[in-house]
Amino acid sequence: MFAYFLTWVPAALVALCALITLNRNRAVALPAPVQAADRLATTSTTAPAPDASGFRPIPDTYIITLKRGCDVNDFQTNVSRTLYEINLQQLSIAAENPDAHIVMSNFDRTFNLGPEFRGVAGTLAPDVLPRIQQHPNVSAIEPVVRVALATTSVTATPLPPTLVLTQKTAAAVAPGLLQVNAPWHLARISQRQRSVVQPYSYPRSAGTNVRIYILDTGVTAQHPQLEGRAALGAVFCSSCTGVTAAIDDHGHGSHVAGIAASKTYGVAKRATVVAVKILDRDGAGNTADLISGLNYVVQQQKSLNSRTGAPPVRGVANLSIAGPVSAAVNAAVAAVVAAGVPVIVAAGNANGDSACNYSPSGAAPALAVGATSLSDTRAAFSNTGPCIAMFAPGMAVTSLWLGSSTRTLSGTSMAAPAVAGIAALVLANHPDWTPAQVRAHLTTTATGGVVADAGAGAPNLLAFSDANVSG
Repeated sequence: MFAYFLTWVPAALVALCALITLNRNRAVALPAPVQAADRLATTSTTAPAPDASGFRPIPDTYIITLKRGCDVNDFQTNVSRTLYEINLQQLSIAAENPDAHIVMSNFDRTFNLGPEFRGVAGTLAPDVLPRIQQHPNVSAIEPVVRVALATTSVTATPLPPTLVLTQKTAAAVAPGLLQVNAPWHLARISQRQRSVVQPYSYPRSAGTNVRIYILDTGVTAQHPQLEGRAALGAVFCSSCTGVTAAIDDHGHGSHVAGIAASKTYGVAKRATVVAVKILDRDGAGNTADLISGLNYVVQQQKSLNSRTGAPPVRGVANLSIAGPVSAAVNAAVAAVVAAGVPVIVAAGNANGDSACNYSPSGAAPALAVGATSLSDTRAAFSNTGPCIAMFAPGMAVTSLWLGSSTRTLSGTSMAAPAVAGIAALVLANHPDWTPAQVRAHLTTTATGGVVADAGAGAPNLLAFSDANVSG
């Protein structure tokens, strides 16, 4: 394929350069959308208007998905002259009209998540788009769009007195370790019936040798509740000017990490948390940042497990964010799962809308989690629908915040890391399991029929942390 491609490029570039010269001062219309079977999205030179959720495209920035088997570096090399010629055209326009809006084209992100997903992202002038779309190795082009946190409240909400959980005798719980007086969200996933109150019980491995990647606002790695089990991974945040470490400057990422793995509030109390900062101090990010974070997860896991003689290190990725439907994001999530990493995502907080209408919650291989209240009712804010795999506690959940503090929040952002923690417990005892096996275990062992108003199409399943997971 590459031999053919390299033969094709020079002649095509000559023709393209001639076309650029003829059309230097006028826009070039896009061809009709390609209907190829493997096309993930169509292209438009006009950025779409924001939808009702407020997700806005970032002007002149695009994600380009390559066809399966195509090499990212080869693609960049082969289109470099086209970008160069278009940039010369833009500079010429600026010289003639200093007030003109010009766009300098450049790819500043590369994605190599394995054969399932390869691509680039960057800034592209309108005249570039038709050329890129017609490139034989391009599968799809879509605008980079903003994403948001999946949290509804940052106000502390005390537990109603009638629902304060109390201790049950240790002899009555499953084998493993026991946390007495556990926070309600941990105690709830340890029991089958809400009326049978008990502490949080969990397997002795407790997530050992499993990394939980928190793709979020960063993590307060020095928080005493994380006991030195947090690592600052990398920063892929376009709007984080001057930020070089994945330290949390918002609080959301620390809260999510605490639910997954902290000493008091966490499910997998011996797992390692890895901070991947894709959101800024305002909780803002975009789809290109998100895919960059997923790319990092795949590369890290590949590196960790290439060491000769070292025990396998399994990974789980948590995404407590929501954005509009994105074929590129969904494909990237699928690639992470294909690489052996379960991806747990928040269902979103659009007040009962279908999780299928958003990304990453609509990604088929992802395990999307809706939120329940203290009464086992689907939280009013929680999305629902057939793309949800299960529910977990997401109302009035206490966890970590900035510094050494804690905070109580509500949202599907809080439900997802509880399930990510359970996945880490499973992988610690079954390091050879595939994401599909982990998913099957989680859905098979979940408590059925207890979620009130689960919503049309959603499975009536509440996450369950099996203390005897090794059995």
